[in-house]
Amino acid sequence: MKFSKKILLLSVCLSSFYNLLALPLCGRSFLSPRSQSTNAARDLVGWHRFINKDACGFYGALAATPQYGHSYRPNRIAEYFFGSDEICITGSQVENRDCTILADYFGLSPLFKSCVCISPQIRTGLIDFAGYWGYKSFYIRAHAPVVWTKWDFELCETIDNTGITTPFPALYMDSGQVTPPIGSFVEALQGGVTFGQVTEGIQFGRVCGSQTETKLSDIEVALGWNFINHEDGHAGFNIRFAAPAGTRPDGCFLFEPVVGNGHHWELGAGFTSQTVLWERNGDQFINIYFDLNAVHLFKARQRRSFDFCENGPLSRFILLKEFDETGNYTGSTIPAINRTTLCCDVRADVKFDIVIMASYLRQKLSVDFGYNAWIRSREKIDLIECLPENRFALKGIQNVALPVGLSNATQSSATIVGDNFADQVLVADPNPPVFINTEDINPKSAATSRQFTHKFFAHLSYSANNYCTRSRFVPYIGIGGEVEFESNRPRNDTEPNNNSISQWALWVKGGTSF
Repeated sequence: MKFSKKILLLSVCLSSFYNLLALPLCGRSFLSPRSQSTNAARDLVGWHRFINKDACGFYGALAATPQYGHSYRPNRIAEYFFGSDEICITGSQVENRDCTILADYFGLSPLFKSCVCISPQIRTGLIDFAGYWGYKSFYIRAHAPVVWTKWDFELCETIDNTGITTPFPALYMDSGQVTPPIGSFVEALQGGVTFGQVTEGIQFGRVCGSQTETKLSDIEVALGWNFINHEDGHAGFNIRFAAPAGTRPDGCFLFEPVVGNGHHWELGAGFTSQTVLWERNGDQFINIYFDLNAVHLFKARQRRSFDFCENGPLSRFILLKEFDETGNYTGSTIPAINRTTLCCDVRADVKFDIVIMASYLRQKLSVDFGYNAWIRSREKIDLIECLPENRFALKGIQNVALPVGLSNATQSSATIVGDNFADQVLVADPNPPVFINTEDINPKSAATSRQFTHKFFAHLSYSANNYCTRSRFVPYIGIGGEVEFESNRPRNDTEPNNNSISQWALWVKGGTSF
């Protein structure tokens, strides 16, 4: 009877978090993953028998956990950024372009044609240092991982036609014909390419090989009290906070490596509990653990790249014309992303880290396995920087020059797909210029929507002594692993966001109790 009530209680707690809905898939400019510091499963395994003890005085434990992890399902990460793991790029003079990215925006020939396969990979190594210090029913626990991570946005391009010998027509990119400077979309994404009156190459959102970061992640601390604390189990609450020590996003790369939670301060509360489910002869036990942590992520100053509200995903790569105070084109055309990469304040209302675990304990040996749910509410973004008023407009496929002088022609309906060059007159704004201002920027294009991942984990641990030892220090060591994947809710006919990283990890956790 008692067992049934415990299972029912745990089921009710978990079910309340299952109403988070996924949003429709769309291309975003920034991926905000789970912090390497936030892992209730890794925090609990291995040393759970040495913490939250029924003790009369001081006690504690120390742990160090080397871990290596790797992402899988690269197609889902690619879909998050581009809507597909294979994209095609064609020039404005290619027939039957369909819904392909317009090559002209990147300095590629009007006859350019290629397809690119995208396979993002994330590798992460860390050592998590943790400590627990208890006095009777009160405790302090803290941990901080030192993280190395490598993010590689692998691109494999198949080029059907470089079109390198076919120049841009006169007046289109300059007063005369302009020879395309490059013949590869992958090369264009590396940034720095200028041509004609495009006076700046792409400076932000670049894709340039693999990027690595090595840094201390968030420092998480919890101050707790177990209001139930005896040999058959415990239950208690804690106040917890996290101090940011990782990277702060700056928008330089599309797939920039992230250590930590994006430089947010966190504050919240946690609940921890454990009960003996089964016992035999005083030396074999099965324990059930349930931990729930909920924190608020305060606003953090970051720099992110934004699309335009009415021009769709990837519109940040469309070319902009720059105008002077009198509304005349200055002769300078630039990639939009160079101006729509702006400082902003980012926050999230709540983040949950929930774990339920069963542990079999027999003298010096323990075997743990369980489930971990991680949930974070959608990000909210407030722009700090703005675009200058009435200074920029979308070029689209319009000319930059007239037979004599410069052209004010703009195309406010331009998208990353672009139009055929033959339709230049049809898609031109009737009363140019039509300016792009700050209110036309879409903050949601750089914000991560609700995230929900599932994780299954297991751990095998061995300690040097059992509870009957007189030794002050009891060393222990164990190995474990986990597999994490994004939530999918087919019963609601909702596609996953693909905004969370599916990954696996292996670790070794060792330390000592005292």
